Amino acid sequence: MAYLELLRPSNIIILFFGTLLGAFVAIGKGAFFQLETYLAGLATILIGGAGNVINDYFDVEIDRINKPNRPLARGAISHKHALRYWLVLNLVALIISTWLTPLNLGMSLFTIPMLYIYSRYFKRMLFIGNVVISLLVSLGFLYGAASTGRVENVLYPTVFSFLLNLGREMLKDLEDVEGDKACGAMTIPIRFGVSITLSLTTLIFASMMLTTLVPYSTGEYGLIYFLVVMLGTNMLLLYVLIQAWRNPTKENLYRQNTLLKVAMSFGIVSVALGKV
Repeated sequence: MAYLELLRPSNIIILFFGTLLGAFVAIGKGAFFQLETYLAGLATILIGGAGNVINDYFDVEIDRINKPNRPLARGAISHKHALRYWLVLNLVALIISTWLTPLNLGMSLFTIPMLYIYSRYFKRMLFIGNVVISLLVSLGFLYGAASTGRVENVLYPTVFSFLLNLGREMLKDLEDVEGDKACGAMTIPIRFGVSITLSLTTLIFASMMLTTLVPYSTGEYGLIYFLVVMLGTNMLLLYVLIQAWRNPTKENLYRQNTLLKVAMSFGIVSVALGKV
C-alpha cells in the first residue's frame, strides 16, 4: 500500500483520464476502441507516478515538516527502494512508448529526465519550478492525442490544464511555506509573501476562466460544455480563491487544493461533453 500511496493515486488518475481525453479530442469516439489510447494512458500513469516518487525522494526532509504522513517521510519505504521503484516505473513506461508513435517516445524521453531535474533543482527555484511542472503535467493531453497520430485539436485542453495546474502550484507553495523555508527553498510565498502569492494565483485562475469562454464563443464546444465548465470548474475556482483569501492557513489551503482536483475533473468532463 505504501508503494501505491507513493504514486499519489488521485493525481495520476486525473492524468490518465486527461490522456484519454486528448485521444478523444483528436479523433473522436474511435479513440476508445484503440489499444494505443489505453497504452498511452498507462504510460502517462507510470511516468507521472515515477515523477511523484522522485519528488518525494528529494523532498523527504521537507515532507517531514509539511507532509509527515507520506511513505518516505514516515519511513515506510527506504530511499534505496524508492529509487529502484522510480527506475522500474520509467523503464516500463519507455517500453510501452515504443509501441506508440515516435512523438510519444520522444515525449517520454523528454519528460522523464525533466521530472528528475525539476525535483532535483527547479522545484526550489523562484517560479521556474511552478512553470516547468505545470507544463509537464499539461502534456498529458498532447500525449494522448499523439497516440492517435493527430495533435492539432488539443491546444485548448493543454492551455486549460497548464493554467489550472500553475495556479494550484501557487497555492501548494503557500501551503508548504514552513517546510520549504526550513530546507532553504525559494518560492513565491517565501520571497514575496502571502498577498502577492494570492494576487498572482487570482490572476492565473482569472486567465484560465477566460480561456474557458474561447471554445464556446467560437462554436468549437457547445452549450453542455459551457454549463459544466462554468458551474463545475469556474464556480469551484471562485470558491477556492475566496476561501484562500479569507483564511490562508496551511489546513485551509490543503482543503482548497483538494477541491482543485475536483475542479480539474469537471474540466475534463466539460471538454469531453463539448466534443460529443
